[in-house]
Amino acid sequence: MKSQQFKIFAVSVFVAGSMLCHMAFAADPVKTDASAEAFLRRVYATYQINQEPPLLESIATPALRDLLHQEQVALDGEMGVLDADPLCNCQDYDIKVQSIHFDHLSDTRASAVVKFTNFGKASEPVELELAKVGGVWRIDDVGGLQKALREELASLKKH
Repeated sequence: MKSQQFKIFAVSVFVAGSMLCHMAFAADPVKTDASAEAFLRRVYATYQINQEPPLLESIATPALRDLLHQEQVALDGEMGVLDADPLCNCQDYDIKVQSIHFDHLSDTRASAVVKFTNFGKASEPVELELAKVGGVWRIDDVGGLQKALREELASLKKH
């Protein structure tokens, strides 16, 4: 009898723990995960009306984050390369992911093309470069953003 009660208790604890982990995981798009697709789906799932998606800096690699910071400092509040959210090329959003196509380059790098609708209309696909940093997938580039930021910073230094 005690063995049966223990099994029921153990299964209950496991199920409750799994549910809590799933809820915490779903709420935080930056959690460690072996799946680059799961990472992107969690990020894009936040692009809904009345939700705030993560700031690019919070899901970017240190290299991209550093370039974004350099741009902010150099422009001192002026508009730079980014005039919209680069993950959707939009300022308002109600995104439904249609597909994510991957070309895995290695266990720590991947290229992805995300196709989605925004407010029911097909949007231009977004090309992403992902890198695993410390076991966590991060966005390393969005449609050539790193190159554009480097060019802008070089131009600003000339002036």
